[in-house]
Amino acid sequence: MTVDDSVPSGWQFLLLADDIPDGVPAAVAVACRSVGRDLRCAQDGGEIDVDQMMWTVQVKGEGSARSWRVGWVARGRYDSTAMDSGWLHVALDDQPAVTVHVAETVQKHLAVHGSVQWPSGSGQLLQASARGLLPAWIAPRTGRIVSRIGALCSPVSNR
Repeated sequence: MTVDDSVPSGWQFLLLADDIPDGVPAAVAVACRSVGRDLRCAQDGGEIDVDQMMWTVQVKGEGSARSWRVGWVARGRYDSTAMDSGWLHVALDDQPAVTVHVAETVQKHLAVHGSVQWPSGSGQLLQASARGLLPAWIAPRTGRIVSRIGALCSPVSNR
């Protein structure tokens, strides 16, 4: 039996899930967990009900031709809150880059479709960036790391 690489494998799981389904690429699972945690805070202009959202992940292809997409839907329905990154060709072994792409996708979606400026702090919209092996939220005016992605809601001592 041959596998058709053009047909994506797909998964759905709660935005704040501790248990990620088997088969979800590890880098995507870590990115979704990290960004999901940060969605609980630092929102300006609207509110996201993270308890009602589910991540959607699809992967297709093999090796260097492997591509993936991430999105979210309101639990049990597909409506105007749905998000889809489109097919991405970021290497799934580059954890910081995968996390930054998921964070940027969510940030852009919220700004355009939800009028939510996320994450924001000190009167500015933070930017996702990979600093070496650290996916981080950066203050654009200073270039300072505000938090690692996934620890934005944590007390300062844990960032």
